[in-house]
Amino acid sequence: MLKEIGVRTNKRLEMVNITREVQAFLDAAKAKAGTVVVFVPHTTAGVTK
Repeated sequence: MLKEIGVRTNKRLEMVNITREVQAFLDAAKAKAGTVVVFVPHTTAGVTK
């Protein structure tokens, strides 16, 4: 399964929480177990916990 979540920011340094979007996708997919991979294709962006 694949889901693209678009994120727009307004500042040079900004953190955006995508937890709700990821959880909604998992709920809709009725996922019970597995691994979620979040990929950021930009060299100056990152993912943090």
